[in-house]
Amino acid sequence: MKGNYVSVRRIAGMIARSYKHLAIDIYDLVEWCGEAINNIAAFDSFRRYTPTTDTDDCKLEIVNKQALLPCNVYRLLGVYHRNLPMAKHEFVRNGAYLRFTRKDNDPFWDSGHINIEYIGIAVDEEGFPMIDEISIQACYWYCLKMLSLEDFTNGKLSPAAFGYFDEQYGKYVAKARSSFKNVTRNEMDEIAMVLNNMIPKMRLPRRIT
Repeated sequence: MKGNYVSVRRIAGMIARSYKHLAIDIYDLVEWCGEAINNIAAFDSFRRYTPTTDTDDCKLEIVNKQALLPCNVYRLLGVYHRNLPMAKHEFVRNGAYLRFTRKDNDPFWDSGHINIEYIGIAVDEEGFPMIDEISIQACYWYCLKMLSLEDFTNGKLSPAAFGYFDEQYGKYVAKARSSFKNVTRNEMDEIAMVLNNMIPKMRLPRRIT
């Protein structure tokens, strides 16, 4: 990976310390950090997951010839049946699932396990996306801006204060963007899609405590 990474909870903690009156929804922060990362085009925040180093992430249970993929998968590199690589015609990626096309009657395909190798967004032990330290400030200011949007709309926050949040966000986006390699628009959209798909699959309390 490009640099040091922190969990999205770091952003939540930074905001909570300075703005104790704000109600923080961790899922909102995940979505907003995803939007900020997409704007930065932080493509280098992905890592490679392999069966030898990431056993739990790469081992998938098969149910009725299908296996649910990890929610942070960006690009599938390989599928392994009993430690041997499967041919591409033996499986099909169907959205969040791998569907196996083997015609044999081996009961393995109804209740076995396979291993995968993939490129995915780095996540912490709770399943939250990790953020490159270069992008932390941009994510922080974007989340703060979005948390303040309702107060600004209702006249409880001055245009000057809201404008300051937006200005700081723009400044740190430009700074972070200069540190990452150029990526295509399609790659940026795929990154955003992976991040957005992660949100409903997290099973954690919705409020920061």
